[in-house]
Amino acid sequence: MTFAFIATECENYAIMLFSSLLKQRGHQVHLIFDPRLFDNDEIKQGCLGRMFDIRKHNISTLKKIKPDIIGFSTYTQDYQWNLEFARMIKKEMDIPIIFGGVHCVLCPEEVIKEDCVDMVCASGGERTLLSLLQQTRKGIYTELDIEDLDTLPLPDRDLFYNLKPVFKRDYSISTSRGCPFSCTFCASEALRRITDVPVRQRSVNHVMTELSWAKERYNFRSVYFTDDVFTLNTEWLRKFANWYKFEIGVPFYCTANPGTITEKQIDLLKIAGCQMIGFGLQSVCEKTRVEILNRRGTNERISSVVAYCRKLGISLSFDHIFNLPSESDIHSLRALEFYNNTRPDIINTFTMTYLPRIKLNSVLSEEERERVDKGQVRTSMLQRGGNCFASMFSILPLFPRKVIAWLVGSGLYKWVRLPYWARLVCKDIKRLMIRRGSDVWFPIRLLVVNIKDNITLKMGGIK
Repeated sequence: MTFAFIATECENYAIMLFSSLLKQRGHQVHLIFDPRLFDNDEIKQGCLGRMFDIRKHNISTLKKIKPDIIGFSTYTQDYQWNLEFARMIKKEMDIPIIFGGVHCVLCPEEVIKEDCVDMVCASGGERTLLSLLQQTRKGIYTELDIEDLDTLPLPDRDLFYNLKPVFKRDYSISTSRGCPFSCTFCASEALRRITDVPVRQRSVNHVMTELSWAKERYNFRSVYFTDDVFTLNTEWLRKFANWYKFEIGVPFYCTANPGTITEKQIDLLKIAGCQMIGFGLQSVCEKTRVEILNRRGTNERISSVVAYCRKLGISLSFDHIFNLPSESDIHSLRALEFYNNTRPDIINTFTMTYLPRIKLNSVLSEEERERVDKGQVRTSMLQRGGNCFASMFSILPLFPRKVIAWLVGSGLYKWVRLPYWARLVCKDIKRLMIRRGSDVWFPIRLLVVNIKDNITLKMGGIK
């Protein structure tokens, strides 16, 4: 059989894994990549989006491929775009279309209602995909998730790298599936609750086998561990640390919970060569964290974690969410003061985005929850608008503590209102200062490559 997968914007681990499984069984796999230039969650400009739209070209490519099945891997924020593309395909081709991904696991009954969707994968996907080799009846497919992640093959990276070599420089990898925490705003908690699947972790040997193979093949410069929480198991980290240090030896980025990470775990990350840790703080109000977000950790403990990272020379970033229930500008002001005392290197700001089936949806009306289930949401790291706090958070790491304190004390912080591109530049300057240049140059290179490729496709230069 011939499979065609639709991917948008970046590498997709699920698609790479599915490709390996299918190719092992002698099937053909093709990738249709659409960067959604100027029509994505971060940058949405109507005229530019239409100018760089390559969906008609991609449909022409699908006609040449003549796949037996077309697969979409979708999350909530790109769900509506994927539906629109699937409708365009259905008008031109009578081919079964399957939707999978986080959004489909959370609300499969909504997805299957769409005329352009023939099948919905409401589970991990590996077993579901292989069962489609026997039949492709319309419906919702739910299979038991893989328990032993070591039984899975290495992902088919070349599926993406041959099409977009720019992805090769920095290697992203996941060592686990799931998250042990129950944060009310997070889709990971909803996934675990709905599927009743425990957190699973690959063995150190399996992870290192992939990294050693990838380093030899692609010569990557850095590694990004995409796990929800990389510090799940201290003993796992101990074995990983020395092995990674001597076998791989390139800087890496990972994420951790600031309320539960231990000094021993930070020590092991330092030994391994961790360059930066991303902490999901979300709010500096302890009452909000405990009663609204269901997150542990006092501000005093989080401050001590930051100080310990500083002592070891590990950079760190905080994620902060605006517009949380019960929070106001006074909470943002307290956050500004807390960040000025702790001095994170990067502060990523988000607007609270309600995702399907998360516990925090209890604050929404029934009509609002229905819109969420249909993927009618939008979020952005860039925090558009004249939010003075988003602006202050972006400049805070660049200025001395006394300067920020003076702006706060004098009230002048209210007049600091930078456009989103200026806030992005501020963060990029800091990234360069802490030797995270890959976080700066990769998005720029990718944008340039995507613009060039899309123009070539629109002009008919690639057959």
